[in-house]
Amino acid sequence: MIRSENLCCLNEYLYNTAMVSCQKLGYWEKAVKLLYEMEGSGLTVSTSSYNLVISTCEKSRKSKVALLVYQHMAQRDCMPNTFTYLSLVRSCIWGSLWNEVEDILEKVEPDVSLYNAAIHGMCLRREFKFAKELYVKLREMGLEPDGKTRAMMLQNLKKHQK
Repeated sequence: MIRSENLCCLNEYLYNTAMVSCQKLGYWEKAVKLLYEMEGSGLTVSTSSYNLVISTCEKSRKSKVALLVYQHMAQRDCMPNTFTYLSLVRSCIWGSLWNEVEDILEKVEPDVSLYNAAIHGMCLRREFKFAKELYVKLREMGLEPDGKTRAMMLQNLKKHQK
C-alpha cells in the first residue's frame, strides 16, 4: 500500500519493519523478496536487514535458503555478526547440515555463544557424538561453556558413552 499510493519514500526502517512482520508470520519467501527489492532500490542494506531474513528462514526451517542469503550477504561485502552466525548455526542444525555447522564454527573467531548454541541444538537433535566433539573442542580452546551446556553434556555423556 505504501508503495502503490506513494505515501512516502521507502527506506531501510520501513523495509526492516516489513521483514520483521514476515519473520513473525513465517513468510520467508516474502522476506527474501523484500531484501532483494531493497538492494535493487539502491538503499544500503545493513547486517541487521540480512539477519532478519536469515532468522526468518531459520524459523521457517529453510536452512539452505538461509545459507544462500548468508553467501549473498558475503558477496555484497556486508559483515556478518554474532547474531548472523547464531541464526545460521541453529538453522543448519535443524536442517541436519552438520558439515555446514562445522564450516561456520571454523570460519569465525572462537565464540562461546556459538558453540553453546551448536551443542544445545545437537543434543536436542540427539546428535550426541557431534555434540561431544564440539564440547571437547570448546574446552580445548579454553572457552567456558555455560551452565546449561555443561548440564546437557553431563546428562547425555553418561547415557551415551560406548
